[in-house]
Amino acid sequence: LNWTGVDMEDAKKIKDYKVIPGGTITQRKGSLVTVEGIILSFEPDIISLDDSKEARAKMICGHAISTESMTALIRSIISEGRYQIICPGLKTDGTACEIEWSYPACRKIGVLTRDEEKEFETKLSMNFVNRDPHMGECSKCHVAIWNEDLNMIRVQCVNCRKKKQAVDFCWRFLREWKGVLSEDCGNPECTGIEYKIRSLKGTDRKTIGTVKNIPCLRACPKCTMVIEHSKGCKQMTCKNCSGKFCFICLGVWTSCKRVAMR
Repeated sequence: LNWTGVDMEDAKKIKDYKVIPGGTITQRKGSLVTVEGIILSFEPDIISLDDSKEARAKMICGHAISTESMTALIRSIISEGRYQIICPGLKTDGTACEIEWSYPACRKIGVLTRDEEKEFETKLSMNFVNRDPHMGECSKCHVAIWNEDLNMIRVQCVNCRKKKQAVDFCWRFLREWKGVLSEDCGNPECTGIEYKIRSLKGTDRKTIGTVKNIPCLRACPKCTMVIEHSKGCKQMTCKNCSGKFCFICLGVWTSCKRVAMR
């Protein structure tokens, strides 16, 4: 613990340091040298490029990072709405490393304080829920729930069902279901636009054929229904309007060959 720049000794009491009311006692980070289970490296920091002889952690991809840089990286990832910690470094051929680092390892290397652990883990979890189209928050108990079928917009929370307090709610609007029809939740503010934006903005990316970095979710160019690509080729048929289109370029299937050849 630290008060006004002075490390507080375990053998002393807080009153010995004359801490004023409203003052802030901070928890200082320890050295990586004392952290068990990590490989030390004296290579330059992958983020700050600091090449001083400070002990850094060697990650699974071989890149080195300091305690301060790791903490800053996690905070940056959270602020961007992401939940995966990806190595920001480059390979020897100049391409992006893109190796995912596990949060438990990053937490250890960042020597996070208790406040940082609580803040980071809460926000990373919320980012995961917000970015995954299959995840949502129950409008009643606020527990995260999984919806396997994205076309199923009237859902129930498993947690509430176990407590015999289940209430149907709209997966698109994340509000209680008030309507009587299977496709209309009865909430006048619900247009489905919020759901589509949330889904498309946060979707992961994949490789289809030889084309990389394609969103896993697309909106049908004819009716705008959100469709997920799970496997197979790029030709898609919308279950809602039967429209055929290319999942890569979003062009109608009859004109896709011309677009794909560019």
